[in-house]
Amino acid sequence: MNDNLSLAWTKFSQRKKQRNRVTPDETSSAGFTEEQDEVQAETLAEIIDEKLATKQDLKELEVRLKHDLTLRLDAMMASSIDIMAALVKLL
Repeated sequence: MNDNLSLAWTKFSQRKKQRNRVTPDETSSAGFTEEQDEVQAETLAEIIDEKLATKQDLKELEVRLKHDLTLRLDAMMASSIDIMAALVKLL
């Protein structure tokens, strides 16, 4: 999944540069070498890979949370039935 995100980010960066028509001469005139450009792009891609949640990540989290909540609700229902059964026996 991270490889796909890196590839997507690379394509996005390339398209953005094409849209903005940023040339290597412009980045070097801004004080960046080609090596610095590459390092910055790689670093940004790593940060995005580590910190950015995809729609799939959020969907998986939602499914896990629903499952956990369902299990807790089931446990509460079972314990309340047990308590009611014990109270009925006492009365």
